[in-house]
Amino acid sequence: EKRTVIIDNVSMDRWQRCKKSTAAILSSVILLQCLAGVWYVVYLERVVIRPFQKLKRFAERVAGGNLEIPLAMDRHNLFGAFTESFDLMRSELKRARLAEAKANESKKELVAKLSHDIRTPVASIQAAAEVGAALAADAKTKENYTQILHKTEQINVLVTNLFTAALEELMQLPVSAVDLESARLTEL
Repeated sequence: EKRTVIIDNVSMDRWQRCKKSTAAILSSVILLQCLAGVWYVVYLERVVIRPFQKLKRFAERVAGGNLEIPLAMDRHNLFGAFTESFDLMRSELKRARLAEAKANESKKELVAKLSHDIRTPVASIQAAAEVGAALAADAKTKENYTQILHKTEQINVLVTNLFTAALEELMQLPVSAVDLESARLTEL
């Protein structure tokens, strides 16, 4: 008589359960990695890329000469300290440009005043030379006075040119070209 022994093979069942739990763990890990990757991309966008693009646009405005709009400071991103430095740079540049414009204006006014002040002694020299030429007894003395008159006339012409140029610069209206988009033209 043969006897048959039936042994329950649980190893195959264990193997299937192990495969299922391993697949579940791997799926969970991959899902967590994907979520972490998406979160990191969003984090980089908010903390690095947006603030950097904001600084870039600000630098372009400053380079274009627009020094009126301050840069909003946000100390919560990586560029917080740079933001403050960029805005400080903008305000210092604005102050320097105003000081330069004021210095140029003062220089033009000084030139105008000096050219006016030079005319008075030159006119006195010219009047004295005219009297001397009229009263000169000999031709050599009269020729010397005539030469003085010619030189004072040259000085008068130069001073008049300098004065006119300084006044023209003082009276100039500043004109600056601005590119306008067609959408903005309809609003104007």
